[in-house]
Amino acid sequence: MKNKIIAIVIFAFLVRVSLGSFAFGYLPTLSSGSEPQKAGYLFYDAYHRDTQAWDLAQSSEPLSVAFSEKRTSDQYGGLLWLLAAVYRYIPLGSHNPILPVLISSLTASIGVGIFAYMVSQFVSENWAISLTGVMAIYPESVLLGASQMREPYLIMLVTLGLFGMIAVSQAKGVVGAWSIALS
Repeated sequence: MKNKIIAIVIFAFLVRVSLGSFAFGYLPTLSSGSEPQKAGYLFYDAYHRDTQAWDLAQSSEPLSVAFSEKRTSDQYGGLLWLLAAVYRYIPLGSHNPILPVLISSLTASIGVGIFAYMVSQFVSENWAISLTGVMAIYPESVLLGASQMREPYLIMLVTLGLFGMIAVSQAKGVVGAWSIALS
């Protein structure tokens, strides 16, 4: 079962990265729509947040301004801060929107892996593999995981929190407590 789950998690990652890369590479030529689509972004929010993150990373301002009200692209500022930190501390030389897509895809895939482990504790091996497969290809999860949106992070954190609660209830206190604390 372990090898099948690992294969599903890798597949989930590759599907999200492929869609994000395809959108970035081909959406500008296929779209006659909005400015974000012409720039290769699937969502306006992702476009606005990513551009602001790049601008913040290139400025001399502290990254904590991501949490101020003058940055309107991110409701809470957390993802804006994360993307700006990535752009500032991983020297790329130029703005590369694929890097946040890689991070979102990886985060979403980790969420699939946590889900797989959690589900395997309650159902048969075949059911665990089937349910994990559904989560790996669930259309909205794929679409959001292929862009610079916050939902992949939320899905992973919620899954981690649920795993923590289950671990605590099964008397695996330290593992559960850490999972809950991280989420």
